[in-house]
Amino acid sequence: MNRIVLLLLLFLSASAFAVPPAKPVPFKDAQGRETDSILIPLNSPVRFTGWLQGNVARFEGRFVLEGTYYYGDGAPGPEFSGEAHIVPDRNARFPLLVKRNGPRTITIDNPEVFAEAVIPAGVIKSVRRKGGGYATGHVAIRAEGFTVGIVCDRPSYVTHFASIYRPSGAHIENAQPHTGC
Repeated sequence: MNRIVLLLLLFLSASAFAVPPAKPVPFKDAQGRETDSILIPLNSPVRFTGWLQGNVARFEGRFVLEGTYYYGDGAPGPEFSGEAHIVPDRNARFPLLVKRNGPRTITIDNPEVFAEAVIPAGVIKSVRRKGGGYATGHVAIRAEGFTVGIVCDRPSYVTHFASIYRPSGAHIENAQPHTGC
């Protein structure tokens, strides 16, 4: 009898302390029209802190980001322009746009620092040659800050690389996930 009462009390108290789902944050365009909303998952490692110029939502927090990275030339032309992205693992709990829910790619805003810390020197040298492809591999990094925006009617997610958490190897591929307009 005592076990049944204890289980009943445990069940009822757990539902009383359950956290309600987060309300989406409205995302408005330059004219103030609601064009989308941002869903912030429960237990997200970042918290919404406001808006940056150009209708970009700012989130603060430090976290580990794990996934497949891509580093390579991000601009046409004769000069190499490094660009780094991470496709997070499925269990990532970062804010996301509700309507624009295409491929989830997070841009690293300091790609050269990221590359020097994560990718072996020989691979970086090969990638930085024009037409050298993209370095890729699976990695876990420490990152800080997170932004959500819309660029070319597509979701834009950006973070800042802080340090390596768990290194991995790298190899070169000729293609990367489409991230531009």
